[in-house]
Amino acid sequence: MLYAGGPVPKLDTVQLDAGQIVTEAVAWRKSSFSGHGEEENCVELAVVDGKVRLRESDTPATTLTTTPGRLATFMRTVKAGALDDLS
Repeated sequence: MLYAGGPVPKLDTVQLDAGQIVTEAVAWRKSSFSGHGEEENCVELAVVDGKVRLRESDTPATTLTTTPGRLATFMRTVKAGALDDLS
């Protein structure tokens, strides 16, 4: 479901580096390759305070946070096949 051109924000509980736990509204976007049902497991992405958060929809409490530039570098590296020998 979309609102004002984006996904509906869901409340997330996030543990910060300092050990604080906060609840905030985060607009997660899922991959267009994941299907359209709520039960589809997929990678989700959100931008919060200029940082990119990534998570698996089936384990939403675990997130990876990075910068847009580092994520772009990682994606270019994967697309170029530079990590293919790791499998």
